[in-house]
Amino acid sequence: MYHGIGNDLVAILSIILTFGVPATIIIVVARMRHQQKMELIRRGMNPNILEIVYPRKKALFWGILLTGLGIAGCVGAVVMEAPPLGNTSLLVLAAGIAVLIYWKLTAREREREKMLYEKFFTPTSGMKQIQAE
Repeated sequence: MYHGIGNDLVAILSIILTFGVPATIIIVVARMRHQQKMELIRRGMNPNILEIVYPRKKALFWGILLTGLGIAGCVGAVVMEAPPLGNTSLLVLAAGIAVLIYWKLTAREREREKMLYEKFFTPTSGMKQIQAE
């Protein structure tokens, strides 16, 4: 059996990428959250109470993406006459439609969050509070 440097390199890279990349992502996200909390503290806000949740548009993005992929897969299954592809595509299409329905049902909540976000987190909101005092 041949054990060249190429095989060893593949093994080392696979271990580094399997454990190193997720660890790096976790560290970067944790550091960014820490910096965000420190900035809120510098501005005199309590970071434990305050959660910035707006803008929230991911549901619309994923709904459109999944619906588009599902439609494309269904069309491809019909053209290629491949029933397994059609079954999978129907599942993706249904998931996309479900996410779009969720997006539509949460419209009022998004509007309320948008109003609160604009009230408290726009650059002029601090001036409004100062002028009111």
